[in-house]
Amino acid sequence: MYQYNLVDGIKVDGNIFKTVSIRHLSDSESEDIQLIAKEQYSELAKGETFKVVNSKHGSSIEGLIYLNEHTAASITKLGNMSVNLSFSDLCNMGVTAQDWQVIMSASMAVQEFFCCGDGEMLA
Repeated sequence: MYQYNLVDGIKVDGNIFKTVSIRHLSDSESEDIQLIAKEQYSELAKGETFKVVNSKHGSSIEGLIYLNEHTAASITKLGNMSVNLSFSDLCNMGVTAQDWQVIMSASMAVQEFFCCGDGEMLA
């Protein structure tokens, strides 16, 4: 588990947490998140106003959903408080763009550190 400092902090129940702990997700956890992303994209694509330019555009949107959910799932603690979060949870907490950038970059760095032996990258 790796701890990172946030710029603005995340407010939960009146407390502002200025650190986040990130862990490496297993292959099976990543596969589960991929299934969740596919399901979320499928639901999104059913919307009447949802239009993709081409299949690459659709794949990119699904990839971003995966990246956001994967990042959220890699968070184990806010400060000293243990958490199990989805991307939606974090959105509802009002995470700032600056802090999301820190969290996403940290999560990708941790994942790539553990996967670098086979040349796989998260994004």
